[in-house]
Amino acid sequence: MLQLADLLTRFHSIFVRHQPSPIDWHAYRRAIQPDGAEGFQRPDYLSVSPARSATTWLFEELRLTQGLRVADVKETNYFSHGWLTGPYSRNFPNLSPGQVIGDISPNYAFLPRRAIEQITQVHPKVRILIVLREPVERVWSHLLFDLMRDSCFQVPRSDIGSIPESVLLPLITFYDSLCRYDVLVRHWLDNHPRDRIHIEWFD
Repeated sequence: MLQLADLLTRFHSIFVRHQPSPIDWHAYRRAIQPDGAEGFQRPDYLSVSPARSATTWLFEELRLTQGLRVADVKETNYFSHGWLTGPYSRNFPNLSPGQVIGDISPNYAFLPRRAIEQITQVHPKVRILIVLREPVERVWSHLLFDLMRDSCFQVPRSDIGSIPESVLLPLITFYDSLCRYDVLVRHWLDNHPRDRIHIEWFD
């Protein structure tokens, strides 16, 4: 049986893990700036859809689309934290001329407004894809996924039903706060050409 104190401890570590850290925005802009000397490939598209919104399905479909190149790994997280460890081009080895490139990283849904401003200033022609899922379904799916698979939780599926409401409700509230659609969409629409933003529904 899952112990309440144990789950609360794990829940606390999740909160701590998601605390924002200071970002050197000058270094960020330099890292995402195209630089021919480092072989930087300018992204043609980015999926900023939140987790549990068909991002894996989209990744597999784009991999099969002729002339379109998705990063070799589904989640490069380059524009969230991957920029700290090397150029964007490392995600596209053996790139063929003329291929349309981009990546699908659900963590982009958490990008702060300052990061979005930097991305859109440096890459004004990048196309942005936002897939939105019915919010209650998405939050519940995200929470269940992390409860069973996140290293901080790893709750057996058989124990999920024993989680008391006093713990489950704060968890749901937290996961709901991670990605508000109104904030996500507004930040992109306020900073990026609208004709380069495509919003679609999960269904």
